[in-house]
Amino acid sequence: MNYILEDITLKNQTINLAVPKDFNSTQKYSLYLVFDGQQLLTNSESNILANNQTNKIFIGLNSSNDATRFNNLAAYHNRTVKSLMTKYFPELKDITNDYLGGQGQATINFITKDLLPWLTSQKSIQIADLNLLGCSMGAYLSLQMLYLSNLTFKKAYLFSASIWFNEAILNDLKTKALNNNSSLTVNLWVGLKEPKSFEKTIATNYYQDALNVKSILTSHQQIKVNFFVEKNGAHGFKWWINFLNNHQELY
Repeated sequence: MNYILEDITLKNQTINLAVPKDFNSTQKYSLYLVFDGQQLLTNSESNILANNQTNKIFIGLNSSNDATRFNNLAAYHNRTVKSLMTKYFPELKDITNDYLGGQGQATINFITKDLLPWLTSQKSIQIADLNLLGCSMGAYLSLQMLYLSNLTFKKAYLFSASIWFNEAILNDLKTKALNNNSSLTVNLWVGLKEPKSFEKTIATNYYQDALNVKSILTSHQQIKVNFFVEKNGAHGFKWWINFLNNHQELY
């Protein structure tokens, strides 16, 4: 493997830092913020680090459980989700709020005010451009970062974005000023066998939501969208990792 993978802890958050073996502090690198880094970077089935050229650095951000995942990856709230999912994830009972979500802006602030400055000052990483890689709720947060952060991105890889969590994000993508002032390429992936609902209560139409996101993003002149539909694709890391393994040329 061409990369050295290191687990670091910053402000009580575990980060997977993947740096090329021939890292040079005088060289600029494309930096990828990877949500679910434990799955996408360290999973034995993933070949992202094994196959990639060494002009990139990958930063894996992780959620410790489903409670922190929903809370940390959404600036929005959802009250229905908590009551429905508590029977699957008992740890949700420990949350005193009657809703999930709401900490997405804090996660974005951690990335912009703590993580990126730490990488440049303590690891001597020079950043050529920033990129996003997110699945499900990670893709949901990635979309929010386009208008809730002050960062500019070059590429984004969004798999099965969980728009259903709170569809207010669609209106915000339409009406709020996007912070990306240069060309941005968004690669949208969705499977035709994604679940249509959860507990027959929450509609989770991933395909239609992906079409809506595509329509909104392509209305911005500075954004190019590549849309990938997998006939047999379902919701899970198996499909997302397979796509990344087979489309190295995209990034």
